[in-house]
Amino acid sequence: MIARQLLFAHDESKPEEGAGDFLAVVYEQGTPLFLGLRTKRLCRLGRMVYIGKAITANDLFAKLVDTGWKIESVEQTLRNLESYIQKLQEFRIGNLVSIEPDAATGFKLVKVAESPPCTNVSKLP
Repeated sequence: MIARQLLFAHDESKPEEGAGDFLAVVYEQGTPLFLGLRTKRLCRLGRMVYIGKAITANDLFAKLVDTGWKIESVEQTLRNLESYIQKLQEFRIGNLVSIEPDAATGFKLVKVAESPPCTNVSKLP
């Protein structure tokens, strides 16, 4: 599956920071979390953004390997990333999303907030 949108890190205390720190799903002691692929920080919230190019589970996997994150099983990690990309399709640009454990699929993505209203729209004459 290919995605053109992805989550980036969101910190509620500093909502303007985190841009460019795209997130992948990892497991820490059996709990699903988001890992910032640039900062290597674990977080629980992400904001959906348009990335402008197609990305696959293999692309995310390569970035995850570059972070130095310990990967227990390549096949399971690729399945998780494929599922992650598929689940992202349910959300819109700007949505604030969290991750929670799910007995059936391992994790689920939950929308925390809607897209912010667009207030800076230029009006054509």
